[in-house]
Amino acid sequence: MTSGAFKYDMGWQKRGSGRCYDSKSGVGTMIGNKTGKIVAYDVRSKDCRKCTYYTRKGQETPVHKCSKNWNGSSKAMEPDVGCSLVTEIESKNVQVGVMIMDDDATTMARIKTSVSHPIEKWSDLNHTKKHLGNSLYTLQKKHKCLTTKVIQWFQKCFSYAVQQNKGNQSGLADAISQIVPHAFGEHELCGCWCHFKKNPDTYKHSAFPYGKDLVGEDLRTDLNSAFKKLIDNVEKIAPCASTKEVESFNNMLASKAPKRFHYSSS
Repeated sequence: MTSGAFKYDMGWQKRGSGRCYDSKSGVGTMIGNKTGKIVAYDVRSKDCRKCTYYTRKGQETPVHKCSKNWNGSSKAMEPDVGCSLVTEIESKNVQVGVMIMDDDATTMARIKTSVSHPIEKWSDLNHTKKHLGNSLYTLQKKHKCLTTKVIQWFQKCFSYAVQQNKGNQSGLADAISQIVPHAFGEHELCGCWCHFKKNPDTYKHSAFPYGKDLVGEDLRTDLNSAFKKLIDNVEKIAPCASTKEVESFNNMLASKAPKRFHYSSS
């Protein structure tokens, strides 16, 4: 049995706020990491126009091709479809060895229970970068010096660290651990990317207020905590994986079935 890596993501036919997912339908797609081609997909729908019409009339629904195949929450569609697609792929004598996806722990946990062999998880770089930004924006309420420009600088440094240490877990862990000390004016462990080492007398931070180093033990502790989560999951981040092909396909679906309309009931 051959083994491979697959990218997976779920797209919903309604805009989500980031906190509320109440779309009546969703499409889960799995794409081969090497081929970039769709290998499996599945749909979940909570609505059927004919069923709804006859139920409102209080009449018996005639025999028809019903589009409704889901009764749970919209958010629960993603892990259910993920398990379904993994099972479908493995039924064709192909073993799913690696899953590339966002940091949805529920989906990965469900997938692992659906197979009898271990599956490795690689994190999507864009989602990881976004999660880092969200954690820093949360700290912004406590530390006013964390402006949008400063947060974007931290995200950029993280992206550079991943790109420069692709596939090197120890190197990536070291690079991430150097970001916060660099921001606080400690450059002893910085790599060749650090401009302070080239011009220590004139160096200024381009993104920081007045070009000065960050200060404050509470701020440093909170930043170290945010970046430690990344270091603890460096084995998932180091492959520098991406689900951009799946997201591109979801955008294609949205062009045919715009999220402001509801087409999935028929």
